Amino acid sequence: MSGLFRALRKALGFSKAPKRAILPIRDLAKFAEGERVLVDGLKLSAPLQKNGSSNYKNGLLPHNDIIGKPLSSFYIRGPKGIYKIDAPTLDDYVSLTPRLVTPVYANYASSIVSLLDIHPIPWTDEKSPVSSPLEILEAGTGHGSLTLHISRAIAAANPPPLNIPVPQYQKNESQQPEPALETGVRQAWSEWKQSRRAILHTVEKVEANRWHAEKIVRGYRQGLYWPHVDFYAGDASTWIQAQSTQRKLSTWNPFASTSEDGFLDYVLLDMPGVHTQLQYVSGAMRDGAKVVVFTPSVTQIGECAKAIQDSNLPLVMERVLELGEGISTGRRWDVRMVMPRKHKDRSKPSTTEPVAGVEMDKEPPQIDSNEDDDSIVEKAALEALGDRLPEEQPDEPVMICRPLVGERTMGGGFIALFKKISPESAAIAAEWRRGQTGWAKKRNR
Repeated sequence: MSGLFRALRKALGFSKAPKRAILPIRDLAKFAEGERVLVDGLKLSAPLQKNGSSNYKNGLLPHNDIIGKPLSSFYIRGPKGIYKIDAPTLDDYVSLTPRLVTPVYANYASSIVSLLDIHPIPWTDEKSPVSSPLEILEAGTGHGSLTLHISRAIAAANPPPLNIPVPQYQKNESQQPEPALETGVRQAWSEWKQSRRAILHTVEKVEANRWHAEKIVRGYRQGLYWPHVDFYAGDASTWIQAQSTQRKLSTWNPFASTSEDGFLDYVLLDMPGVHTQLQYVSGAMRDGAKVVVFTPSVTQIGECAKAIQDSNLPLVMERVLELGEGISTGRRWDVRMVMPRKHKDRSKPSTTEPVAGVEMDKEPPQIDSNEDDDSIVEKAALEALGDRLPEEQPDEPVMICRPLVGERTMGGGFIALFKKISPESAAIAAEWRRGQTGWAKKRNR
């Protein structure tokens, strides 16, 4: 009888559960509409469209001959020759997609992600214990290339992505009402995002760049890494304040020592005036969290070191690397503030009198073989100041920026890794460093 009543309710339209729209299924192992393919290993095609085509040197290339094919190399015969079709690598995709700003190329992005040393807990099931999700802030989305690399690094921490397409790219949400099918797609992805255990928040101040970056991320492998990223337009400090208010956290105290006062595990800063943002992001970081700054010049890294010292921020510099052609994993630099040592005999007049008519050569500075590199650099910095630092004037810190080791190279940028550390841990670490000698002292400055 119960089966009869269910059939009657369904026939009369009295079914309790509303019928959900059947959502389209995506196959990540095959080329689909909206993707770009690599043509002849040189050019990136326009987004594939059903019944569309692209025109190259060998004539029209029909998109229908590509859509639905497996993600492997194959050939298509055109009117004037043969085309080779490949799935673009992430490096190809970043380098060849249209741009509004210069992208972070794959070799640089890989170095940055490797420096962060991200190890998210892999997803097993919904019942696996996780205290709080791993959260990353990327301030300065730019082209979206670094966004793709980071989201790929954290993808394993989240549940398997849905087998439905990502929502359509919609810059203006006040457009005409979207179809019911698209509404169902957005709702399904919104529910999926609630179970994420690793999230990349990317904030871009220039709104045009923010939307273009999301378009770039959506266009790679049918939006394979888009679900792991939340995009925002605005200033990073404003975003942090809004998140702090929403979460009801006291993240504006940069010296908070408990993990409950912060929510960020990693921070990447790639923007002008990066040193001005450290005081904001340090307050939103958990104890032990890492922050990486990416700058075109080493002097900007020095500004970050000076800002940390001037504002007494709970950040300690772990490493500074120079990126560029010919550098595999980055050339290490020594960037820090030092206090030059005074020389008591510096103000004494010279006892050597010049002889009339005879030009005397200046003797090179004598270097004590027992002195370490720090003493030599501090002495050189003091001598460079000359009479501007008299004996009775208190010492002022001097910035050191020099390569630790390496060869002459060209191009690239600089990245610096900082780590948040509590005042108690900082005091113990300073005492530990004072006990180091030799190469151990240089490695743990």
